[in-house]
Amino acid sequence: MNLCLRGVCPPAEQAVRWADKWAKHGANLVRMHKFIGHVWRNLGIHDNYDTQKLNEEMARRWDRYHALLAERGIYIGWSPFFTH
Repeated sequence: MNLCLRGVCPPAEQAVRWADKWAKHGANLVRMHKFIGHVWRNLGIHDNYDTQKLNEEMARRWDRYHALLAERGIYIGWSPFFTH
């Protein structure tokens, strides 16, 4: 599975549904790609004007999604700095 941009930090209800879906269908690895980059304002987990600072809300969602995936035995890979 490959998730990009804000797909790596879904809202709480979506995060549970997606984690359950990936587990149900036997996914064992989710790649989180392109979630930090200066050209994606409002699309990643970073502050809109400084990619070295996290957007706190998006970071909380991202962390929760990681936990949900881990609880279901799904590994996570990162490819964050696509444009840097």
